[in-house]
Amino acid sequence: MDQAVLEVQKWLNTTYGGNSNYSAIKEDGITGGTTVAALIKALQIEIGISSPDGVFGPATMSACPILSSTSGTKNEVYILHGALYCKGYNAGSLSGVYDSTVMYAIEKFQSDAGLTNQDGITTPMIFKAILNTDPYVLISGGDSNIRTIQQNLNRDYSSIIGLIPSDGVYSRSTNVALIKALQHEEGLSTDGFWGDNTKNACPTIPGSRATKRFVLLLQYALYCNGYNPNGFDGLYGNGVKNAVANFQSFVGLSADGYAGPQTWASLLVSYGDKNRKCSVCDCSTTITSEKAATLKANGYQIVGRYLTGKYAMTSSELQTIFSSGLKLLPIFEYGANALYFSSMQGSIDASLASDAALRLGFNDGTTIYFAVDYDALDTDITNSIIPYFQAINYTLSNNGTNYSVGIYGPRNVCSRVAAAGLSTHSFVCDMSSGFSGNLGFKIPSDWSFDQINTITIGSGAGQISIDTDVYSGRDTGVSRVNTNIQSDLVAAANNSGLAKFFGVTFDIAGDPITLINSPVVKAELEYSLGKTMGSDSNKIKFKNGKFEEATFQTAFETISAGLGSNGAVELSTLLAKINNNTELSIEAACTRNSLTITIETETEAEISTEIGTKQTVKITEDLNIELSWDISDTGASIVQAAESALSEVKAFSEEHPVLLPLIVIGIVALVIITAEADAVAGIVTAIVTSAFAVFEEVGAAISWAIAFIYYSTK
Repeated sequence: MDQAVLEVQKWLNTTYGGNSNYSAIKEDGITGGTTVAALIKALQIEIGISSPDGVFGPATMSACPILSSTSGTKNEVYILHGALYCKGYNAGSLSGVYDSTVMYAIEKFQSDAGLTNQDGITTPMIFKAILNTDPYVLISGGDSNIRTIQQNLNRDYSSIIGLIPSDGVYSRSTNVALIKALQHEEGLSTDGFWGDNTKNACPTIPGSRATKRFVLLLQYALYCNGYNPNGFDGLYGNGVKNAVANFQSFVGLSADGYAGPQTWASLLVSYGDKNRKCSVCDCSTTITSEKAATLKANGYQIVGRYLTGKYAMTSSELQTIFSSGLKLLPIFEYGANALYFSSMQGSIDASLASDAALRLGFNDGTTIYFAVDYDALDTDITNSIIPYFQAINYTLSNNGTNYSVGIYGPRNVCSRVAAAGLSTHSFVCDMSSGFSGNLGFKIPSDWSFDQINTITIGSGAGQISIDTDVYSGRDTGVSRVNTNIQSDLVAAANNSGLAKFFGVTFDIAGDPITLINSPVVKAELEYSLGKTMGSDSNKIKFKNGKFEEATFQTAFETISAGLGSNGAVELSTLLAKINNNTELSIEAACTRNSLTITIETETEAEISTEIGTKQTVKITEDLNIELSWDISDTGASIVQAAESALSEVKAFSEEHPVLLPLIVIGIVALVIITAEADAVAGIVTAIVTSAFAVFEEVGAAISWAIAFIYYSTK
């Protein structure tokens, strides 16, 4: 507890406690944002701001007084006195008098900030700088040369940038100040935002416009990016030339030692020159032969694609990529907010990513880039993202795969994860220049790919939207996959589970098999490694003719009883067509327009790795069934659609009799888990009506099951 700060807090509460615009603060003697905001609100009350909010904005700046030794005793001086205490400056006793002690404290602050005019007078700019929690002294871990840069910027450009912290830490405020100073020297509006006007007005150094001010700013920017020009003298010498050339080489520019617009851009904005020619890209679009030709024609050598999810690559797509002379980098991404990342999620994602990579035949040593695609704060990195990557590394090292861990994310995230020894390559999302983890941070030392822009190239079938990525050469990408692994997996999938039930076979590409595809019925079979559904709590298990959960079995028996003795026998006959040793996991859902059923089986198989060892994997096969209707009305068109759906199911079932009982099981599961039974009332009625009319045999089983959904959940 700081007694001086406690005294300030008590004075604030006593002086302004009766003011409706002020809220009393905790009197704990601890400096922080709450106390500073209360001081600002008190100042706003004193200077007549209509709606005091505790934020020192333009209106407060405009109305803020200049305080000096002639100010007398007034509350504004008390507030200044308190702000100096909270800032760590000794201003003597809290008297409200602008005495020599206060003047000395202001002079000390002016010196710390880098101002040459140390007159002890508190201008609005100084008042604002004191009324925040930014440090103006070298902090632990700070760099004295960075502090010199910050002080020099305050000295030369305070009328433009205000007063930035002079703590020795390169940060967002320093980066923005450098851009504003550059814009000022260019004769442009100083908004601190990098754009084409700012880039195009940059001088080339050495050159005719290489003034001392421009060279100084270049020296500052080089040092902030980790390249020491050997002093800040405003002169272009060997130190500056070498620093420029080394920086250019590191970020993938031509290392000629001449700092032109492109070099300035790379120094001051994360994406640099977004129109740079790139040889790497990434996209969410499936690469066809036409799109691959477009990429090759535009000079791209490597393309990034996703391992899993909505935009996942396929084996056949991989062959298209490789046969077109392109290489690939695999990306894994699901979550895009702080709540997603945790140690548990890291374990799950490592398994999902390695299973997908193994299924596609990626060899040992392949780098998988796990994405952190949001503006992560430093606390997020410490509390969530580091544990997430620790779990990824642990899981990959213990599940029999030897994939390398890469990271996609903002500069600060990539650098911190790499520094913790948890990644080998960084794929930097520098295109997101507004991310707090990009602006004011150096590009990671292990960067392999640097995402800078989104463009569309090509035409017709070859047109494709891509993110362009600068290439460092550190990760050369994937040029082939192990087709032996794919062959083993396909053989194992075809000899077990649902593929064996239906008598269908996956090909070497492992692409999904379409069983039925019409406007009213879609049924597709696919396989993968590991689990594809949600947690076990979301699944319904069926084995040996029974549901594992008693509630579901009771519902099933109710349906069977409702069919009568003949119907019950017929239903049992249907279910007997499913191998009793096979366990099914079922998920089902309904909307106003459809019933969706996913039925999953899992099988263990042994495959050969690239180095000849054997590895046991879990193969998952999913049957996805969707029954759809147009329920814009409840008339004959719905009945007709239902009849069409049942007709197609029956036709397919004559050759593959296992489909019908699987649908029945899925519909029974929907009895309990549906939350929108009322929304499907029209569908249910239509199916029940058409089922009896069209199929007196198996149609009855389906109709009774769906009727049960409707009537038991009304």
